[in-house]
Amino acid sequence: MSRRVSRRTALKAMGAMATLLALPNARSVAFAGSNPFSSMAFDPNERRTVAIVGSGVAGLTAAYLAAKAGFRVVVFEGDDRYGGRSLTVRPSDTAYREWWFDKYNPHRLFPRMYVSSYKESERSPDPAPQVANMAIETWPGTDEPVELFLNAGPGRIPSNHSALLDLCQAVNVRLEPYIFLSGSNLLSSPTFKDGKPVPWRQINFSLMGELAEVMTAAVQDGYILQGYEEASVYNMLKQFGDLQANGTVDGSTTLGYLRQPGGWQSDIEVTRPVSLQDILGSGFVGSGDAEQSTGSFLFNPNHITWQPSLMQPVGGMDRIWQQLLLQPVPAQSCDYDQDVLGRIDFAGRDSGDLAGQRFVGDLVRLEHTVKYVDNVPDGVMIVDGLPGPVAADFCIITAAPALVGGDRTAPASGDSGYSIPIPRDMAITTNLAPRLKRALADVRMTPAIKVGLQGRTRFWEEEDEIYGGISWTTTPSSQIWYPSEDFNAPTGVLTAAYNRGDAGYRYGTWSQARRIRQALRGGETLHNDYASKVYADAAMTIAWQYMPGQVGGWGDETYVNQADVYRRITNLPRGRVYFAGDTYSQVPGWQEGSVDSARLAIASILSGRPSTHPDLYRSRS
Repeated sequence: MSRRVSRRTALKAMGAMATLLALPNARSVAFAGSNPFSSMAFDPNERRTVAIVGSGVAGLTAAYLAAKAGFRVVVFEGDDRYGGRSLTVRPSDTAYREWWFDKYNPHRLFPRMYVSSYKESERSPDPAPQVANMAIETWPGTDEPVELFLNAGPGRIPSNHSALLDLCQAVNVRLEPYIFLSGSNLLSSPTFKDGKPVPWRQINFSLMGELAEVMTAAVQDGYILQGYEEASVYNMLKQFGDLQANGTVDGSTTLGYLRQPGGWQSDIEVTRPVSLQDILGSGFVGSGDAEQSTGSFLFNPNHITWQPSLMQPVGGMDRIWQQLLLQPVPAQSCDYDQDVLGRIDFAGRDSGDLAGQRFVGDLVRLEHTVKYVDNVPDGVMIVDGLPGPVAADFCIITAAPALVGGDRTAPASGDSGYSIPIPRDMAITTNLAPRLKRALADVRMTPAIKVGLQGRTRFWEEEDEIYGGISWTTTPSSQIWYPSEDFNAPTGVLTAAYNRGDAGYRYGTWSQARRIRQALRGGETLHNDYASKVYADAAMTIAWQYMPGQVGGWGDETYVNQADVYRRITNLPRGRVYFAGDTYSQVPGWQEGSVDSARLAIASILSGRPSTHPDLYRSRS
């Protein structure tokens, strides 16, 4: 006979496990699991300390792993929120906030994990507070609100990002499909039919058909075939281009329907192909960087980080670091120098379900800006404005390289001729070698912006059959991302503009009002009466090059574009100092780089091996 375990019993068992882990003879297997990300053994006799600068995905991952291994851990975060560039913004509505906590965090631990506002720093051209004044709507016939959020930072997880996916499994983050491409997504360019938007499928399959027709004619004329069986080639080209029996392009269901198939004897009318000449002049195909070139629109789904399958956490991208905050850790991980740091407030956790439990979130000190990190004999000394310096055996810095490089500006990506200013209060002074600091200061950064808009309805679904994916426009707003969740809901949140690089820098120099106007204009090139279909007065914008503690969105593919710089900043440790974060990885701009570099930093500390030692990488395929 099966027995159901009550929630209260399960929570008490968790509390008992946490208490067991605090005992000197706790077994190392207590924190081991089948997931490859969480297999580091707990050592109850570990006495060393790890200080981490930054509570973004890299910092919290490092804290999670270090605590699981038995280290005493403290995380310094200069901002008043967690997450770093993984910023998900939710409605400021009080009732909605309470509903959200009931669903995801009923004990209401670490309440600052819920973010409904932010502001750019004073160096921004317009540092006005951005508040998520979203209109709350419920699912028809229920009291359940439609879940609303804007992923102002990362927004998707590729299926080849195995370290991040392992972490999501280890900390119980539920995932769902993220739709990068819908065939109904729209393309708009002033050089194609005077800017009239066209569905992606019509351009893509027209091009495939045109190319197949050209190749078929070449085979028929004897120009190409040499060594291939003729019937096989013809069959391949027919399938590739959906050609007619005579080898020509004609109307095809792959292009979509002008009049949809329906019941009984309704007429069916298919979309006509677009000529190769029109496609080549459209601006949708061409050359250049896949992120920044207009001519890459058609082929972006072919890139490995944008191809299916892509995923997203259920409920917003911040669910990853929120779940990290809620992971239980051994009690000894909180046993840092509390005379200097101040005592951790465990109010409300001295009895009941959470009695005796400690979590990753307990290791984080918000609004603690690190000013100095110095290597000293047998350790690191850290100063952050506390009554005295904090000593650590090891320090992991996850801040942007420029903040540690000692310069007042960070070079921007490409040959743009501008740089990103670094306020003095963001800089971290160190006694690292001058050559290393020069390399850190030389890392080129990529600016990035986003604009969020809530739809009054899900008009993109109702009018254009767009369910997820991205539409592209040649205006400065560049893209519209449609939500991949809650199809057929009464409302939803659009990423109404996303741009990066030089264009992202220019976009960020505008006022908030101008950023929003440009997003609305971009939307108008794709959807009729777009401005009237969104809550334009409640739009939110963000320019990452102006956010507190940040220097743009990510490194400009440093390991490729600045190979010598990359080698120097990842030749670790430097004394007892390590670096971690996506900018210090081969996957800049993705959480995979943050997670994997943090995991390698802890593995290096535990093994005593430098970053160049091949044994650190043997378990990574």
